[in-house]
Amino acid sequence: MGGTVRSHGRRGFLRVTAFNPYWEVNGVTFVDRDGYRTVLQNRAWGMVCDSSGMAAS
Repeated sequence: MGGTVRSHGRRGFLRVTAFNPYWEVNGVTFVDRDGYRTVLQNRAWGMVCDSSGMAAS
């Protein structure tokens, strides 16, 4: 996912702090020139997380 994150930055998206702490731990949030936010996440569907938003083992 590192290449995708760098690519977003080069295309004018700004990396910002997520409103939801879950996405701060489990993704990367960007805002575009119009103020719309996009979250990139790289996990398999169905992963179980505990109450803190961290993946449960």
